[in-house]
Amino acid sequence: MWQLKEAKISSFRNMNHRMAGFDTISNFNILVGQNNIGKSTLLQTLDMLVNKEERQVGLTNQTKIQFTFIPTEDDIRRVFPANTSGGYIGGNFYEFGSQFIGKKITFNYSPIKTVGEEQVSLVKIEDASTDLMQKCQNVEQFVDLGVNYLSKLQHQKIIKLSADRNLVPELQSSNKIVKEDGQGATNLLRQYLNVGSLPNEIVELEMLDALNLIMRPENHFERIMCQEIESLEHDVTTWEIMLLNENGKIPISSSGSGLRTVLLVLIKLLLEVRERGVRVNG
Repeated sequence: MWQLKEAKISSFRNMNHRMAGFDTISNFNILVGQNNIGKSTLLQTLDMLVNKEERQVGLTNQTKIQFTFIPTEDDIRRVFPANTSGGYIGGNFYEFGSQFIGKKITFNYSPIKTVGEEQVSLVKIEDASTDLMQKCQNVEQFVDLGVNYLSKLQHQKIIKLSADRNLVPELQSSNKIVKEDGQGATNLLRQYLNVGSLPNEIVELEMLDALNLIMRPENHFERIMCQEIESLEHDVTTWEIMLLNENGKIPISSSGSGLRTVLLVLIKLLLEVRERGVRVNG
């Protein structure tokens, strides 16, 4: 998620003033905990970073979100231009700023803006000495660096699945929305397979390859299909996802919950995000 390396929160819901959250953020992360309150709080932290309009129950003026990222050369050049010198920095802006390229930089973010206070403030820089940190705390370009990064985060999309998710047969519709519980997923996959203007190879090649990669060596599927099934109402067409393996067609409603969840995740990642105009990097 745009070089985001850490995300923590304090003074929110059941959290006290001490920061708690993700010490490390990787491309793939698993949350394990004894209750849902703590895990949901951490996920809400990401929601508030990505969506500046997000307003959660329990949010106060004291709530702080701490985020860490690694700036690129382009990030640094935007706020420390090479054609500017002087001021508090004292020398060339880019020469000063370039030392922070590739370094972890941590900021505090206040979801609720308080009059007279910066909404984003510098906390620490990886490997920075005490003297350098004291100087950087007074360099206003670091505020711009943090604000710019948040703006990039706010162009991201969070795709969610609820705990009661499922993948079931659905009535035919032109709707392309997939809800958190999985409603609409069958219909969206059907359209990608059967509507001429949509790229069916995303399902027949990309999704099938990803599914087999995840499910191997226990399972191997030859095709992902979506076929019309019998309906009690003759004027309504109902469709169901089918998986083809060496034993024949397997209706998704007859498969295990794990397989249904994997396929639902792939539908959201490969099809839903495409409908939202978002690119997923593999």
